[in-house]
Amino acid sequence: TIFKSRSCFAHDVMNDSMNNAEIGICFAEDLQVAKYDKDGRFDYHHDGYSRYLTVLSYLNGVGGTYFPFGGMKDELEGIDFTNENEVSVLSFKRQLEKCGILIVGEEGSDAYLQSAFMKPKQVVQIEAGDAIAFYNYMPGGEKDLRLLHCSLPVPKEKWISTAWFRSDALTGPFASFKKAQLFESFYGGAQ
Repeated sequence: TIFKSRSCFAHDVMNDSMNNAEIGICFAEDLQVAKYDKDGRFDYHHDGYSRYLTVLSYLNGVGGTYFPFGGMKDELEGIDFTNENEVSVLSFKRQLEKCGILIVGEEGSDAYLQSAFMKPKQVVQIEAGDAIAFYNYMPGGEKDLRLLHCSLPVPKEKWISTAWFRSDALTGPFASFKKAQLFESFYGGAQ
């Protein structure tokens, strides 16, 4: 799921929420700001590394972020998105006429749609200051490879900020066990 927000500095809000919860299992990394020059890009990747939540803010209103598996719930049945050997962007795109979610801003979608390879199922329009948020892990703690994404070559300068929220307790092979321990410590095993 991708969430969109406007007029809110998500890094501070999320960090305050986690601090107020008085649970020492989550923390926000330092905010990262990145500049992409014209034609700048970033290959397909998963934010992983215990980063269970990503908040990506579009500072100057230029998008170009593409989620090839976004918005494809019905078409993805039967694929194990926790198994890196089973997930291939190229083979998936060859099977469908349109797939994924493309985030665009003031530059519009034309610059990205000129490629025969780029046929998104959905285009989401953002403005300067908008943010999207997405969870990188399944509820059981396994990586959710449906959140692979990239920055396509941008037609003009792009500025973004990224806030990552980490939790070893919510991600990885022992996440379910850790969550059960936390539940028991808070509620004394009562259900």
